[in-house]
Amino acid sequence: MPETIEEFRDAGIHVWMLTGDKMETAENIGLSSRMFNEDMTIFRINTVDKETTKNKLELALEIIKNIQNN
Repeated sequence: MPETIEEFRDAGIHVWMLTGDKMETAENIGLSSRMFNEDMTIFRINTVDKETTKNKLELALEIIKNIQNN
């Protein structure tokens, strides 16, 4: 239920969504389920190899750390 996911987020519980769907489908599901809203930073990581995935995840982590420090 979307309300439950929203309540988790409001309570400070971190919720992650990993999907094998197309990016657009995944984003629509995330919005409709209230997994995230339009004010959130969304990282779109779409890679084909392990090294590129690792690099993009590390970059996303650095961005998250910078957001938290501001």
